[in-house]
Amino acid sequence: METIPVDKPQTRSQPLPATDWGQLIARLGLVLVLGWIGLFKFTPTEASAIVPLLQHSPLISWLLPVFGVQGTSNLIGTIEVITAVLLLAGTWRPRLLLYGGILASLTFLATLSFLFSTPGMFTRHDGFWVADGFLLKDLTLLGVSISALRQGWMARNDEPARIHTR
Repeated sequence: METIPVDKPQTRSQPLPATDWGQLIARLGLVLVLGWIGLFKFTPTEASAIVPLLQHSPLISWLLPVFGVQGTSNLIGTIEVITAVLLLAGTWRPRLLLYGGILASLTFLATLSFLFSTPGMFTRHDGFWVADGFLLKDLTLLGVSISALRQGWMARNDEPARIHTR
């Protein structure tokens, strides 16, 4: 099958401009966190550590009886690693950034839901209610994910259209 590029008027596929170093560093940090934690999900240590979070989740608790503890952890890890690769590749292909931004946003919405579905995520210290900091940081990562999604959405039409022929 041959691919013939069809240029849209006055558009070219270019890497996303890195004019905002803050956004670039935030996205690379997101890639690092998702990739690293995603790979760690393939270990028995991480698989057993996430069981309490998964057991109480109305969104994904059904995965445990279907895939088992390690299988569920592997599935989540695979999604996180794929998301990291899409976000990184999105630097050069905006459509991939869009897909990575969607997956990352869904990932962090799911993990933030653990704050409300898992018992003991809020504790009282010296008169203040304190949320579990390990999960609370996902609010920042959700913001970076939504920013990546928006960048991918805005730049998606900059890629040249392609016609596939046989």
